[in-house]
Amino acid sequence: MSDLNSRSSDWRRSSYCESGSCVEVTVINGGRIAVRNSTKPTDAPLVVDNAVWNAFLTVVKSGQLAKVSQS
Repeated sequence: MSDLNSRSSDWRRSSYCESGSCVEVTVINGGRIAVRNSTKPTDAPLVVDNAVWNAFLTVVKSGQLAKVSQS
């Protein structure tokens, strides 16, 4: 995973991130998605396949996570 950490220009973060403590993502081999904490860029990223990432985005966009956190 050290190869992922060395390619900092490939990582993207949300334009809504103002604090500097953000989630960053990049596409890696086979269309998988690597996710990391921007404050700890040398830590190993979480790697998920495209289907899992798309399911996560669907839940986030639907607002379902906000409902769970308020329970």
